[in-house]
Parts: sequence; C-alpha cells; structure tokens
Amino acid sequence: MPLRLQGLEVCLISDGNEIPRYREEVLDERTISCYVPSKEGKEFQIILGASDVPLAWSIYMDGRRMEGWAGVPGVVGRITGSHTSPLEVRPFCFSRLQLTDDDAHLHQHRARLEKLGSIEVRVCRAQFSHSRVLGDVAPVPEIGIVPERAKKNGWHCVSLGPPKQADLRSTRATVRLFDDPEAPYAKFYFRYQPEELLQAKGIMPLVKREHGEKRGRSSNDDLDDRQVKRQAVGDFNPAQLARIRALKDSIRAAEAELATLDSTSIKREPSPIRLVRSVGPSGQGGIIIDLTLDD
Repeated sequence: MPLRLQGLEVCLISDGNEIPRYREEVLDERTISCYVPSKEGKEFQIILGASDVPLAWSIYMDGRRMEGWAGVPGVVGRITGSHTSPLEVRPFCFSRLQLTDDDAHLHQHRARLEKLGSIEVRVCRAQFSHSRVLGDVAPVPEIGIVPERAKKNGWHCVSLGPPKQADLRSTRATVRLFDDPEAPYAKFYFRYQPEELLQAKGIMPLVKREHGEKRGRSSNDDLDDRQVKRQAVGDFNPAQLARIRALKDSIRAAEAELATLDSTSIKREPSPIRLVRSVGPSGQGGIIIDLTLDD
C-alpha cells in the first residue's frame, strides 16, 4: 500500500517488492512521513502514482536533488535512478557511510549532513509547455567522508550504482510551477535507517526466525551491533543517562552485599531423606534410600 497524501501516492520498491513502512505520521495537511529499513548494497526505485493534473515531482536524498519528473495526467512514474546522460541512469543504492573522527569535516556541508537518512519527494502543481533537447546532466555530488559525531540517523546513505542503459530521454519539458518548491503542494518524507537500529528504537518489530535457522555473523554485523548501541544511547538526554547509571550502580551494590552474606548463619533444616546402609546376603554393602517423613 503506497504512502498517500492529497490524493497522491508514493512508494519505494526493491527487488520487485515494496519496502515496508513504519510509524506513518501526517505532519501537516501537506506533509506525511514514515520510516523505512535500509540494507547496505540494496538498489531501490521510487513509484509515483498517477494524478488528474500535471505535476512536477522532485526527488531529494540526503539533502541532494537527485532527479525530477514531469508527471502528465494518468501516467505512473517510475524513478529508477539519476540520469547522467539521455541514455544512461545510475540506480539508487543504500550504502555505508564513510566515517572519520576528524571534526574538521563537521563544518563542511553542515546543512546537507542534517539531511542524512532522508528521502524527500516534493510535488508541485505545474504546467508544461514546449520541450527542448536534453543536454548534459549535472552530476550528483557524493556524500563523502562524514564525521562520527554528525551521524544521527544510522550509518547508511544513498549513493549511485554503476551506469545502466535507460529509456530514451531526449527532451526536457519547460515547466511553470504554481507552488513554491520550498512549500510544495505535497511532500512525502521517508526516513531510512538500518533495520537493526529501527528495531532497537522500537519502530520496527523484531523479526522472528524459523526454528533452527541460523545466520553467520560477519565483521560488519559486529560493527553494526556496536553502532546500534552507540546510537541507542544517543537517544537519551543527559538526565536520563545519569538516572540509568545510578540505577545500575544500585543494582551492583545490592549484588555485592548479597555475595558477602555469611551462608553459615542460615539455619539448615534436616533433610527428610534418610540414607541407611545395609549388608546383603553376600556381605556386600548397599544403600537404601528412605523417602518417608518423620511423624
């Protein structure tokens, strides 16, 4: 079921299936948001539902404008990637961020860093006039190296895969917009994060594995686990963290006090089980267990 707003529909698909959405929320009459799980190395596409009027669709990922589409009435749009030429397209792909401990990068492209982990589809009502020949397409900038402290929404970003052959796209429409692109007619906001992080935050339910099913761990799995723990801690404010530490200290103190108790001071009740030694006909000893209780 696509994400719906203002009579319009948008969904993300990967491997021919719709990517599941969680925690859908209508932020205002023109904006709707949700969470989707991202998986490193997975390509995905965007499906734009048909409408009754001409619409100009703009696709933004991690703060970068990736692609646009002139939607004519009655036609469904499929955005497979970012065009690098009239005959080539580079598919969208979830990738691992390149992180650094050097905060010198923190002040570079700060506005774009705040948009990491987001896919925005902005829709404006429009009128299309004549077309012109499609020339060179401006390249989409790469995310590059990101400071560890700037990572707020997981450790993934959207990159572009190797070029693929695209449908012939030799013209570009001239568009007149009836809505401000910064205040569009409708905006669909997808927040993507690794599924482990969404599960740790309680946004995505844990997936139950079939009995006996096992999955081998890799070095990336261990790294993801450490990142999930660091990310989850980052969701608490300082007062909450102090409270958690105090509770943990109290638990450790109680455990230490229990461990020092003198176990010999505890009165032991006599066992109701009696062990009686007997001698058999051959002179060999044996044990008879008496389970009867004293009167």
